[in-house]
Amino acid sequence: MESLGDTLRGLRLSRSRDAGGLRTLAAQPERCSICHDTRYVGHRIRREDPEFGETFPCRCTWEMDPAQPTFDNFDGYQPELEVTLEAVKRWVLGGPPRLLTLAGPTGTGKTHLARAAHLVIRQSTSRVLFQTERSLIGRIHSAMRPDSPFSPEEVLQEAIAIPWLVLDDLGATAVGEWDKSQMDGLMDARWEGAKGTRRTLITTNLLGGQLPVRMASRLRDIHWARTIIVKVEDYRGRSS
Repeated sequence: MESLGDTLRGLRLSRSRDAGGLRTLAAQPERCSICHDTRYVGHRIRREDPEFGETFPCRCTWEMDPAQPTFDNFDGYQPELEVTLEAVKRWVLGGPPRLLTLAGPTGTGKTHLARAAHLVIRQSTSRVLFQTERSLIGRIHSAMRPDSPFSPEEVLQEAIAIPWLVLDDLGATAVGEWDKSQMDGLMDARWEGAKGTRRTLITTNLLGGQLPVRMASRLRDIHWARTIIVKVEDYRGRSS
């Protein structure tokens, strides 16, 4: 049976001003090997599964967007944000620390900087993985399905072993003890990896006292880690 991606690619149409109707586009170079330029992806699950047919935006929807987060379009509207921006740029260039955490309330540009960093690294020759905690836990849960081509351990191992990891929104999704243990194990492994060459950028809305004790201790390690507390006004609520 034809896949959703194949079907959508076959139906890619544009309005023709000359003919006044619809015509099929000439073959275009494929830009995204994940969604094949359909801009949506779905889980590989069985038809009888309740989530069969559900789709969600591919990561290329923001990577290829002209308004995608970059260092150049980051709004450092307060001096503290300029310090944060320079710290992330230094991390991307391979400077210390290897384990960098941006902590603070929502609306302060943490995710913008995380995505900008991910984009710069992707454009180099380095292997990098961007995941929100929600998407990573979702992938681990999906890997428990009998028809999954990967095991939960393999999904987690990818995040452990990747040379560069950008993890957004740590602590926002893991509520059950099992989920928390997965994130704790990941943070412990990334901390150990920071003693070598693995580099990790984390964003979180939680401060040290709100994170699990061992995890908070890893993120405060003065030898390999640094946590920047981003305490500025929510840009969504400020007047322009």
